[in-house]
Amino acid sequence: MPTHFIEFLAKKKKYGTKKELEDKWEKAKSIAKEQGHKDEYDYIMGIFKRMIGYKNPRNEALEFDDHIDDLLHEARIIIKKASKDFDEREVPPRGRRLYQIYVGRFQPLHIGHYNIIKKMNNPVVAIIRGKKSSQDPKKNPFSVETQLWLFNLVFGGSVRVLVSQTAYLPDVFAKLRKEENMEPVVLWCGEDRVDGYRRQIERINEMLRMKEAGYKQYFVKIKLGERATSATKIRKLIAENKYDEYSKLVPPPMRDEKVFNLLREELLRARGEK
Repeated sequence: MPTHFIEFLAKKKKYGTKKELEDKWEKAKSIAKEQGHKDEYDYIMGIFKRMIGYKNPRNEALEFDDHIDDLLHEARIIIKKASKDFDEREVPPRGRRLYQIYVGRFQPLHIGHYNIIKKMNNPVVAIIRGKKSSQDPKKNPFSVETQLWLFNLVFGGSVRVLVSQTAYLPDVFAKLRKEENMEPVVLWCGEDRVDGYRRQIERINEMLRMKEAGYKQYFVKIKLGERATSATKIRKLIAENKYDEYSKLVPPPMRDEKVFNLLREELLRARGEK
């Protein structure tokens, strides 16, 4: 049972009392079991949220992050008193905003990206624009201006979007930690990038462990989203002028034919076909 989440909801006073919420969680578990998803936490949570009418609004997601941050701060004090070996750098300091980050080229944004970003708490997107990869018009036909425009069109400014000239994630983490007091907790990426990013995080943490007190390691969980489609396929459909198929694989705001035509014009121009 997600005790802290239920306590947080009970304090909001619009989803029910703690006892009522606990009963609904047990009901959600029973339903999940009947549907063949026993002990699948995410599935149970989905049922539970629908039962109580929780839509995960952005402001409440941030409030919940703050709630967990306070709990972690209290835990740090308790553990520090109980253990001389406790390293307080392993707990996010109080007041630091927690975020989930999604890393990719997004050439272009598609329904798979959209589905992942919609379920992220305090989402940050890092668009990778490497010097080498950006010069390949077949894989990267869309300009950074077009990419930023698409994210704004689809998410309306509710997602923080960064543009990085390197795929070295510790630089992105360090920038957000230093300039905005933000701490990464979940990293979303493609399956082909998992090993590389994991090695990056392990290496930077080893370096941080060797530094003086005050340097904090990164404790980030890596997650994979369901592969709904690929940017390669979307580019192919755009190039072949297959609007109907394209429209089924992109977020709703990108289904406008005007958007499709603009993307097609830029893609063909980048490839020297127009």
